[in-house]
Amino acid sequence: MNDSSGLSRLSNKQKEALGSIYCGDTGRGYAQKTLDSLEKKGLIVSQTVAERQGVFVFTHKEYYVPLSVHYEVTQYFAAQYDQECEATFDTVQEKEGSRISSIEPLSQSATRNQSN
Repeated sequence: MNDSSGLSRLSNKQKEALGSIYCGDTGRGYAQKTLDSLEKKGLIVSQTVAERQGVFVFTHKEYYVPLSVHYEVTQYFAAQYDQECEATFDTVQEKEGSRISSIEPLSQSATRNQSN
């Protein structure tokens, strides 16, 4: 994949925040420094939102992945998921390989049972 925005060079915290915002979270709960760095890279955009509670009005920022980078983020996270799945499969295959190879085929097992 073409990684022109440097997605592979993001820190784990940045990847977590980007993934969360990509999935619809508004960015609350992430360090402002993390959000600012993602916004500076153009991977997210912010919007100031005003909420009224009684006579009080509170403003806060909500973050979104802009459509212009949405496809690239999708491809990056899909590739990461594929790599994790392959690694998990390889690990399971390594652990279970000896056990699976020691199981004799059903035809051999049936033949031996008939001769007993």
